[in-house]
Amino acid sequence: MNRKILSEDASQSELVNYLESKQREIETYNSVRRELLKDIKYVRGGQSGLKAGKGIFGNILSFIKKDNDVTQGSDKETATRINSPFSPTNACKGVYIWGPSGTGKSIITDLFFNTLNVPDKVKNHFFEFVSIIHKSNHAKSSTCSDPLLETAKEISLKYSVVLLDEFQVTDIADAMILKRFFEILWAHGTVLVVL
Repeated sequence: MNRKILSEDASQSELVNYLESKQREIETYNSVRRELLKDIKYVRGGQSGLKAGKGIFGNILSFIKKDNDVTQGSDKETATRINSPFSPTNACKGVYIWGPSGTGKSIITDLFFNTLNVPDKVKNHFFEFVSIIHKSNHAKSSTCSDPLLETAKEISLKYSVVLLDEFQVTDIADAMILKRFFEILWAHGTVLVVL
């Protein structure tokens, strides 16, 4: 900075301060999360208070969340209900970082991720992450009734923090898959950091 190669940026300073605080919060939360994960229950054939409609929009409402219960599937015979102990009051909220290109978001989040004292964390480029989801779903599709639920469960039980770089959804099918996927991660108390 003395040689004027780098300049001070108030937005970067604000982000660094916020992520430093979030880092402490996540590190404290991680031990609580491990205990709460033991209380998650999966109930087959669960029925939520909301029902999917018929026709073209019927399948869109395949993921319904009521309080801390997450129901997968619109048919009460095949739906899997996740009774989650995580709620907005006890779960650690994630972070969405946005801004113009070249403002240091990736460098700052790399520092955040590399110094985060949590052993079960993963960082992926967004498109690589979506590819992992698709491949896992395809591999599981012949052996289970809800491959997306199983894929999301695996990731959420393996990682407490998921950092996604270059987050950008441009495909409607991916958007629908990610909506369910992220809801399942949140039902398992997984913290998402996206930029």
